[in-house]
Amino acid sequence: MSIDIRYNFVHYNVGNSDNSSLEDNAFSDAEVILRSCIEIRCIVRNIEVKGQKVVEVIRRLIE
Repeated sequence: MSIDIRYNFVHYNVGNSDNSSLEDNAFSDAEVILRSCIEIRCIVRNIEVKGQKVVEVIRRLIE
């Protein structure tokens, strides 16, 4: 999961269209990703996983 998040994170920053530096955006984006991960962990704890891997549930939540 962390690899997927980092991969998406890099692609998001590379695609930046404004004039701000990638480094400046990296800090704010990392904060958003961290908050999302915490929210996803909370959601997964409250989900009944019926015959599915937790990773699959998380991927569906991210999409």
